[in-house]
Amino acid sequence: MVYQNKNELINAFKQLKNKNALRNGKPTKIFLKWNKQQLKDRETTIYYEDNVVYNLKTNRLINIQYDKRRRGGRVIKKSFQKKYIKYNSLITTRDPNKIEVTVRRGGVTGWNTEYYLENANLIRHIIEDKAISGNYRLIMVGFTSTGEKIRLINRSYDIVDKFQFWRENMNDFLFDSETWVWNRSGLEKVIFYFTKEKQMPYQYYQQSFRDGINHCFFQPIINHFEYIIEEAKTQKTKDNYQSKINIINGKQLKNTFKPGLIHKYKDGIPEKEISDVCELLQIGVDIEQPFNDKILFEYRSNKRALKVFKFINTRFNHIEKNETPFNKDSVFKDNDPIIVGKKELEVIKKELDNNGELCIYKLNNYGLTGIRTLNECYMLKNDFFDTINKFENDTGLSDCAIDSIKYPELQDFINSGTHYNQCLDLKNTDFMRDNKNIPDNMKHIDMTKAYTQFFNCDNYNGFMGKITDFREVDNYKQKGLYLIKGLDLSKCNEKFKMLNDKLKWFNDDNIYTDRELNKLEKLGGKFKVIYGAYGLNIDFRFEGDMLNKKDKIMLDDTELNIPYYSKYTGFISMDNKYKSLYMKGDKRFFSTIPETEGTTILYNNDLEEGKITYKKKYSYNKRHITAQITAYQRLIMLEQLMKMDINSIYRVCVDGIYYISHEFKKHKSFCKKEKMTFKNSATTEYLSNLNLNDMKINNERQFYSTLLKGKREFYKKELFCGAGGNGKTYHNLTDKGLINTVFVAHSWNLATEEQKKYKEKYNKYLPVTVHHRLFNTNGRPEILNKYNNYIIDEVSMLTENQKQYLFNKIKGKIILCGDIGYQIPPIEEGTEMTKKGFDNVIELTKNYRFKCDKLKKVIKQLRDDIKDKKELNIRDYEIQKIKREDMQYEKEDLILVSRHTVNDTYNEIYKDIEKYKITENLRTHKNGQIVYEKIKGVKCEFRHGYTIHSIQGRTHKKKLFIDLTKIRDLRMFYTAVSRAEYLDNIFLIV
Repeated sequence: MVYQNKNELINAFKQLKNKNALRNGKPTKIFLKWNKQQLKDRETTIYYEDNVVYNLKTNRLINIQYDKRRRGGRVIKKSFQKKYIKYNSLITTRDPNKIEVTVRRGGVTGWNTEYYLENANLIRHIIEDKAISGNYRLIMVGFTSTGEKIRLINRSYDIVDKFQFWRENMNDFLFDSETWVWNRSGLEKVIFYFTKEKQMPYQYYQQSFRDGINHCFFQPIINHFEYIIEEAKTQKTKDNYQSKINIINGKQLKNTFKPGLIHKYKDGIPEKEISDVCELLQIGVDIEQPFNDKILFEYRSNKRALKVFKFINTRFNHIEKNETPFNKDSVFKDNDPIIVGKKELEVIKKELDNNGELCIYKLNNYGLTGIRTLNECYMLKNDFFDTINKFENDTGLSDCAIDSIKYPELQDFINSGTHYNQCLDLKNTDFMRDNKNIPDNMKHIDMTKAYTQFFNCDNYNGFMGKITDFREVDNYKQKGLYLIKGLDLSKCNEKFKMLNDKLKWFNDDNIYTDRELNKLEKLGGKFKVIYGAYGLNIDFRFEGDMLNKKDKIMLDDTELNIPYYSKYTGFISMDNKYKSLYMKGDKRFFSTIPETEGTTILYNNDLEEGKITYKKKYSYNKRHITAQITAYQRLIMLEQLMKMDINSIYRVCVDGIYYISHEFKKHKSFCKKEKMTFKNSATTEYLSNLNLNDMKINNERQFYSTLLKGKREFYKKELFCGAGGNGKTYHNLTDKGLINTVFVAHSWNLATEEQKKYKEKYNKYLPVTVHHRLFNTNGRPEILNKYNNYIIDEVSMLTENQKQYLFNKIKGKIILCGDIGYQIPPIEEGTEMTKKGFDNVIELTKNYRFKCDKLKKVIKQLRDDIKDKKELNIRDYEIQKIKREDMQYEKEDLILVSRHTVNDTYNEIYKDIEKYKITENLRTHKNGQIVYEKIKGVKCEFRHGYTIHSIQGRTHKKKLFIDLTKIRDLRMFYTAVSRAEYLDNIFLIV
């Protein structure tokens, strides 16, 4: 808590130190010493003694200097005011924990000039000028000329520097295509409040639970005992529980009153004494806290507890009864939400605060979005999300997100390639800044619903939807974003060169969309593409509700209407890696909650509010779509500018053009506008987020050169074929340039083995599934849509119809791997799949599985015989043969059979050796997995023989016994033999 006046200081001192602050009306020395420490700790800006202020820099008290020449001698010297007073508040504006900046409209500004609302760089200027760094809550409040107050921003930020802050959060401050929230029309003054959110280190405080009208600890216990007395069937039970109530409430004896526990602990029961009370009353007590993985207090009486009372510590020195099962999140209701409007939600929050009831809440830029209490859950009504969900499902955009937590480097690349269009002056407009000297022949055109016009671009050919690749590349053939260098504009049209000089659009070591680069090349530009994030084409339009509906947001009493398409374009670019919840309370209370891994607790003294932040497991966004929308917007602007007289153009403002009247052909996306304003200052580049810093360029170039090694041609349907062990799967799973990949095996056992190896090698999670799931979605068709790259193994088991099904249904890039024509053909009815229909077929020949030349020779002979369509003749192959009774078998060895009916023979022979096959899929075990003891709770069957089909794709390192019973097919025999690493490990049972 921040003590804001002298009374608060006195009361706080008395409560914390249990001493009086004043003696004979004057402050005591110990009180003044404590007061000074509070100043140092930024707990207050008030010093009790008059005529003194506190210097935060020197940690010293300074006598206020008064101007003795002024009447009364109580007017502070101007020189002193200038040094220590700003914005009508002593010292507080120098406190780095609370920064207040008031900005008004005023005139022409530049980056390093005074504060004016017209400054397009205002927020960055404030951050730099005030050296703001760290976790801050930014509350931005605007005032109209009539004094109306409008909340503009209310959000927490982790501010590293002005550039990173702006790049990551600029969408929060965009009011419309031409203005930022602080320079929107009608505002005459805006106050920026930056309040520090301090990370709360864990600190033990001795709490004494009493806070409330009734005693918060004893009252629930009394209520329970009274209920038992009412329901009791025997007098003995009634007397027993009445005696316990008397222990708590006290008892009137014949001549005196015997005080009870409630009198002993009238100021609260300390935590350390709860155990004594538990023994006295024969009860148990659990006290938990919000956001705490561990129980704060837990005790049971030595005698069996008659009742365990469960409490939740909702604020400092206060607990409430809580019967929900212990879980750090379960104390708040989060299901069956009550849908309410914004004003109703704010009323509910105000009532909860006034009643001192526990609640946590969510915030966005515009205020409250949800509230959770112990008993209720409230959510803000929002038609916008229902509309965009339908829009994304209809267009396929729902499957195009990227996870910034899983792919941080890719996200950074996309961020650098997302350029928002800004306001740029091509001529000096200072003389028109007050809007009074605008020439009569000045005209204004702008794009109609600019974010929706992309299909009217001459260069339009869709969007990159799913990003499949992020790698080194030397072309921009695919839809995507590309980093270029070696830019040469010497052969370009002179008009374009002049525009580019002014707009500063195309520059070396920057990232652009494929369509921008295509246009640049058409205009004569030369460049080298070095890295790219690219993928599959998607096409859509903003239509219906997305085009015509507006989101109505109430900011105080002002209604803000944002078109759905515009809000969506900003919304999909947001990358929130953390989930934040807010809660009012005493700072000491939040200090008692230990931070757990991935959770941070920050406290805002000024707002008396805790912010609990969890790191998300996933953070999905579609910023690459936003990057392409704004790029198409620029390209349409370029088409229009190239049709105009550049010397007549004064300003290019996002999607509008201010110009002196002249003849030109107007693009169909533009319309005439009567409204004109030059009050807002311009930036120095038309594109935001350009990389123009040499040091940053060198660092990024070095970073990408290390990360993005290895070119690979793009094919949507690709086949890798060759013998088992040739690295078909390995080649693709180790390709770090493939984004959002799933590995599809023919069995869960093989899939999870590959997943485990991937985790050990890269310490990353590899999504896996099986063939069956692709063809039997069982109401989960999203499995065919959710991934960007599908690596499907052992495709020799697939039919031609199944291949065509995959081609038609999978919404991603398909990479099939298999030994077509050599390993076991498909079990399903239909013809075996062919190599036709692929965009690229690669035959791998080098084998990594076979470790000896003798086995390599046998494998080559088998493949030649299969190619020549020979019949199987075991005598043709130099592989050792034994009789069943001569087998020297150990449980780690593998016996392969042609069919399940042969298994029983080996199960009987080795019935005394434990070996089992798992027959169900669980989180810990998968169907087909081999174990050597029964596992409780897991379905399995005793097994020593395994069909050749079931182990296809696996490598076996121990002895391999192949039972030749009913093996007539050369491909089946080859599949069995090719599981081993050495020929000496293979034994044919004859």
